[in-house]
Amino acid sequence: MTRRRRPRRGAGTVWIFDLDNTLHDANRHIFPHLNRSMTAYLERSVLTRLPGRKLVFSNAPVHYSRAVSELLRVADLFDDVFTIEHTGFRPKPDPAGFLRLLRKHRLPPQRCIMVEDDLANLMAAKRLGMKTVWVEPSGRARTHVDVTVSSLARLPRMLRHLR
Repeated sequence: MTRRRRPRRGAGTVWIFDLDNTLHDANRHIFPHLNRSMTAYLERSVLTRLPGRKLVFSNAPVHYSRAVSELLRVADLFDDVFTIEHTGFRPKPDPAGFLRLLRKHRLPPQRCIMVEDDLANLMAAKRLGMKTVWVEPSGRARTHVDVTVSSLARLPRMLRHLR
């Protein structure tokens, strides 16, 4: 088991990442290979370049979410994997799940950037005061999100739009 970093408190940006179809492409025969080498290298490289803490927020069960994070070789980059069990089985976009995440980590939503492939989930995060990044392969922009990227590889170039 990978050693988890101890959560850090204090000021700074907090990135909250969805898991399926955001951190990895769950649609492309993801099981059992999880797009191994290319995905793992790309995601790790992108994630290490983002300033601030990082959390996973998934509607999937905890065992699945942790296993996928380990297979992608990014588990050590996240301070927490917050899953459906932690939300009291109130999945995104239900604001109750978001609020439990914010309370657990003592986070004001204004410090958070939600990175997600689902617009309904992003709209819920936006209503709470978070900045939003839509991961959409076509790159189609939407007015109700702060940034749209066709892949996570483009995320570091968009940081100036998220300040």
